[in-house]
Amino acid sequence: MWDLLASAQHTARENEPNWFEQSSVKRHGALESGGDHIVNLHAVRRRMWNPGISPDFRVNYMIIGVQKAGTTALARLLSRHPDLYLPRRKELHFFDDRRLMESRDYRLYHSFFFNYRGQRMVGEATPSYIYAPYTAAALNEYNSRLKLILVLRNPVDRAFSQYNMNVHLGNEMLPFDEALMAEEQRLEAHRKDYGRGTVANRFSYKERGRYAAQIQNLLAYFPPDQLCVLKYEELVADYLATLKQIYRFLNVGDFVLENVRMNSNTRTGSMTTDVREHLTEFFAPEFEALEKLLGWDLANWRL
Repeated sequence: MWDLLASAQHTARENEPNWFEQSSVKRHGALESGGDHIVNLHAVRRRMWNPGISPDFRVNYMIIGVQKAGTTALARLLSRHPDLYLPRRKELHFFDDRRLMESRDYRLYHSFFFNYRGQRMVGEATPSYIYAPYTAAALNEYNSRLKLILVLRNPVDRAFSQYNMNVHLGNEMLPFDEALMAEEQRLEAHRKDYGRGTVANRFSYKERGRYAAQIQNLLAYFPPDQLCVLKYEELVADYLATLKQIYRFLNVGDFVLENVRMNSNTRTGSMTTDVREHLTEFFAPEFEALEKLLGWDLANWRL
């Protein structure tokens, strides 16, 4: 698998646009603008800065995707390991929010790690990072030695799970089939910012499922040995085996978890046969591309 990934590494960098050119914000400008962003300047100033965090402090591992693939449960499980730190808040959205990312205000970003106590590995989990095309370059600039964890779910089921979440939150009023048809028009004028609450973030049911291109973009900035790609189905079926795989990837010892209960999402509804067949056909080229890229057998995704 990694031989295939290595051959793809860095092939896109020469043609990649410079996402950092002509930043449109001054320092803290993103935070003072208001809107649906995760933090604002006043909230940050109220945070207690951790004096144990040095200027050289860097997050060294991240769960970067994908949305609706068990990343919340995975983050909670990893946070119980004594050598793995994650902040109390999941989904910081610093590197996919265009204005926050371009500010390069890492002190602001690090303010979320206020209860860090010297653990060996420091992480965070924002599953939208893999989707935003400019995030890979930003992550590389922040820490080129980052270890990145990516959980992939059948994009058909992932899309429907995202739709149900949007309905539950009151963000989606269309039936699922109509939302799929409206997606391209919705996203057409909104691909400059993929941060939390943006159109591109909320209504990207099919586009988020184009995993191969997202992984290729990531490999333009990070070598394959810094990327751990997992199957959602295997995480659900045997989370202990998945955790051991991640522990090896992060170079920490095994840790026995006790009193763990895996909760399932009950907001799933039902997808019509016609819509499932349409999406399975739509993603057929994606399945083939992923099988070549990762060396996986995705026959069960085609059912």
